[in-house]
Amino acid sequence: MEPLHITITTAPPRSSSRTRSLSLCVRMAKRLTVLLFLIMMLIMLIAWSYLKPRPPGFQLRSVSVSNFTVTDSQLIKGSCEVDLNITNPNKRVDVTVDHFIFFVSYDDSTVVSEPEPALLIYAERMRETDVKVELSFKDTLPSPIQKNMVKDLQKKAVNFNVKLKARVTYEGGIWGTQESFLDIYCGDLDVDFFSVKDTGKFLGGVGNDCDVTALEEDQQG
Repeated sequence: MEPLHITITTAPPRSSSRTRSLSLCVRMAKRLTVLLFLIMMLIMLIAWSYLKPRPPGFQLRSVSVSNFTVTDSQLIKGSCEVDLNITNPNKRVDVTVDHFIFFVSYDDSTVVSEPEPALLIYAERMRETDVKVELSFKDTLPSPIQKNMVKDLQKKAVNFNVKLKARVTYEGGIWGTQESFLDIYCGDLDVDFFSVKDTGKFLGGVGNDCDVTALEEDQQG
């Protein structure tokens, strides 16, 4: 008779099995949390890229100069009317533009007008509006600038630049209320004095886009 072999197998302790199961659940929970975090970040990045408010566009419609004189004593007199078109390119955000400061400069360096604030402008989403501002020229000019301007007037064309600083408030977006301070530059504007000696007009036509630079932003949710 062959001997009887008996093998006894003991089950692992229940506490050890539970520990391994708990450790596995913790690892899976951590991985799921990281995955959900990455998905949320991706969604927010896409939303920020597509839904972030865009600054309004500025187009120069016309520049008209009237009663313009430059004397040998370096005096400059007259007024300048600037007509701008402001477009809100946002589909879901209304914009309010205020704290305007207008300047007119000569030869892109010398400010020749008194600073003039403009009224508050409200532009609904995907809408546009016009704004007109009249500025007065300064009383005196430095001697070299005066001489150059007189030469330009003799040629019946003076090159001006229109500069603006403004605050834009974005309302109604998913990010809450936001503010952006803009620097707007409409440059290289040849004003032609072609008929009446002291009257000139920019003949560049409608649709001259101005350069817009955001200076800083502040979210006020």
